[in-house]
Amino acid sequence: MITPLVQSEIEVALHELKNWSYIDDRLTREIDFPCYATAISFIVRISYEAEALNHHPKIINDGTFVSLVLTSHDTSDKVTSRDIVLAEKIETLLQTYYM
Repeated sequence: MITPLVQSEIEVALHELKNWSYIDDRLTREIDFPCYATAISFIVRISYEAEALNHHPKIINDGTFVSLVLTSHDTSDKVTSRDIVLAEKIETLLQTYYM
């Protein structure tokens, strides 16, 4: 069984995941895309990464704005290494949109 990360482990991960926040025991990231189609395209691309990891984030879309929330349901919605891995994959995907 996977175990939740402790605060110090999360802080180390956030050092690399600079655009992510740790709030209320959740990893969060908000992105504003230039248009709705780009936001939806990004969400679809995340779905493939999430499915491959069998780890599905909470995704909220409001027009061009996308909000992501990562926790692990099997650890009472705490952050685990799976959340960090998915956040890293999301950041890699974002490079194709912005960098």
